[in-house]
Amino acid sequence: MILKCSVDEVRRLETDGEIVAVRTRAGTGISTPRPSRPYRRRRTAPHRKSIPGKTEPARPERRPLARGEPLPSELDEILDEEEARRALAEEQAPPPPPLPPPTIFDYARLSMLRMHGTLCIPFDVPPEWHEKVTDDLERFITYERFPPTADLLDAAAHTAIEARVADVLAPYHKEAARARDAEQRRQALITYGRDHARHITTTWDFTSGAQARSEVDRVLRAEVKPTMTEREVRLMVDEILEKYSEDNEA
Repeated sequence: MILKCSVDEVRRLETDGEIVAVRTRAGTGISTPRPSRPYRRRRTAPHRKSIPGKTEPARPERRPLARGEPLPSELDEILDEEEARRALAEEQAPPPPPLPPPTIFDYARLSMLRMHGTLCIPFDVPPEWHEKVTDDLERFITYERFPPTADLLDAAAHTAIEARVADVLAPYHKEAARARDAEQRRQALITYGRDHARHITTTWDFTSGAQARSEVDRVLRAEVKPTMTEREVRLMVDEILEKYSEDNEA
């Protein structure tokens, strides 16, 4: 800032500390105001006091981007454009050429594929489910779905047929698993009833005890259901043993 005043006035202001005089190359006196102490204190960044025993968490370092590497937002745009370009290419792709008419070898190949599917049926499957799978394979294995291929082993076709057989048999396996669980529950209840009868007849006469346990075993195998509880089985056994208990006491 150029002050329009005399030299003596400039010297006085500089002596009082109000300005700082700077001489230019042309010799003209130029002065800049000296900032006051309160202003300088405000401009000075305050020093943070460190707390003993407290450490600030280290900031995670950012991975520097390589030269030419797109930013994350640019990368998303590139992926969206690539996906749209791929979808457009699939829509504009020409339809596949029509299959040639099947030959006798193609029919033989389809028969072999159906046989492979039949061999995938487990041996313990009931006849009605075996028939369901066979009928489904007749409809599933077609010339259009399994056209001629260069793979002599037909690995892809075998995999698809095995998956199809598993899908058709899925309800059967689910029902069979439920039936196995129910039978296991039923056998556990029968065992519980036998043990209860054996415990009650421990001190009985040998003949009476044997007859009572035999009758209990017969009734348990005939009447116990998987949905019954242990209490119901115990009451059933007690009712049978009560009759033999009277004979044993007599």
